[in-house]
Amino acid sequence: MDLLINFILITALSTVGAMLSQPDALPIVEFFSSLILAALPQLLKTAKDPKWHRFTNGCAALFILLLVLLSWISPAFLYFIPLLISSIDRLSYLYALLAVPLSWIQHPPPIHAAALLILTSVLAFILAYRTRRELGFTRKHFDTVDDQKRRVRDLHRQNRELVANRELEMSNARLRERNRISTEIHDNVGHLLSSSILQVGALEIIASESERPYIRSLQQTLTDAMQQIRDSVHDIHRDSLNIYRELEQIQENFTFCRMTLTVAIEQEPDAKNHYTLLAIVREALTNTMKHSDATLVTVSLTESARQYHMIITDNGNPKNPRPTETTGIGLVTMEDRVHGQGGTIHISTSDGFRIFVTLPITKKEEKI
Repeated sequence: MDLLINFILITALSTVGAMLSQPDALPIVEFFSSLILAALPQLLKTAKDPKWHRFTNGCAALFILLLVLLSWISPAFLYFIPLLISSIDRLSYLYALLAVPLSWIQHPPPIHAAALLILTSVLAFILAYRTRRELGFTRKHFDTVDDQKRRVRDLHRQNRELVANRELEMSNARLRERNRISTEIHDNVGHLLSSSILQVGALEIIASESERPYIRSLQQTLTDAMQQIRDSVHDIHRDSLNIYRELEQIQENFTFCRMTLTVAIEQEPDAKNHYTLLAIVREALTNTMKHSDATLVTVSLTESARQYHMIITDNGNPKNPRPTETTGIGLVTMEDRVHGQGGTIHISTSDGFRIFVTLPITKKEEKI
């Protein structure tokens, strides 16, 4: 809005000056010609390609000289020079105004018209400078606002990451404490109960017939307690297993090439499946490092139809002959472990190394 008001004001004063210089004729041609010339530098400023912006000052200065030359034909052209001054933002280009007195030598202007031209030129420069300054402040304000919004978004993101990391650390701490408790129960209480069961068994041998039923009852109670402790310890240990966390740890430690990980399961595998899947991943990564020039390894673990499905692939070519399905201790061991748990495993060495493993979900897992 300020630019439009300034332009209308300078145009009106320039038109008045042109009419004062030629009272007997309306400067219609001069008016429209000067408007066209004044519009061209403004178009350069709004061009999408920034390289055109630097031609604005030179173009405006050139058009000022052109109006000075045209003023030798019609002096009214001279009084529209202020329209071009507003497009100049470097003082060095204002030296083009020094050519104005050359026109006055040919056509001496009325004093009041010359004074109005000077005042209008000064006013055009001041208004243009003030407008550019305000636009600069506005742009700086918006840049500051945008920067603050980016910082707020970054702070929110970092806060979410901190909360997630804190929850992860708390979860890991709970899991470590569960492991510690289960280990202590297994090593200490389990040992004492096992010793008590043996001692009661020895006591039964030397006890009289009338005492043996009570001793057998005590022995059965201790045996049941031992079994319950074992079940509890196994449950605690199972709850402390987190295959996603351990696969992430493997991913962090694998530096041979880039590795992507996808885990989409609803329930944690039991201990056997847990350790079998981890062992397969480690063996597959070892095989990639030894026999491949891969740049990407993909590990995917999904669950469907009461089965776990793991797919491990790499995009490499063999550096030396890879082990086949029937050779290689590591691959044979993987097959034995999978088959021993009722699963299937398929290994392919065409188009990179590929392992497809299927393990059944045990009934105990299904009840969890």
